[in-house]
Amino acid sequence: AQCLGLRLDAFELHVRTRLEAVEDAVLGRGEALKALLAQTQDDVEALVRRDHGALRAEWRAALEEEQRRGTERAQALGRTIGKELEQSILSEAITDLRAEAAQSVHAEVAALREDLERRFEGALAAVAVA
Repeated sequence: AQCLGLRLDAFELHVRTRLEAVEDAVLGRGEALKALLAQTQDDVEALVRRDHGALRAEWRAALEEEQRRGTERAQALGRTIGKELEQSILSEAITDLRAEAAQSVHAEVAALREDLERRFEGALAAVAVA
């Protein structure tokens, strides 16, 4: 019986040793999994930061390009409006000058007509007296 007790004690010691070894292996794997998870999180964060930086640079470039195009469109619109305004001012000035010239010519023609009528009446009066 004592031999059986010693064998059971040895078996229990062997089972405990194996169980502790399995527990150590499981804990070791748990630690390895924690380390792997931490590394994976770090890798994912690094990728997100990199992609975020690249996306930010891409957006910034696109916004700068759109701003440049907007500036060019505004300048072109300014030039077009300037030309149209210049043409409108010139057209109005020409119309005003034509009106003034026509009025001046009309006044001169009226003055010449009056002068001719006076001269004609004077010449008729001189003929009638003679």
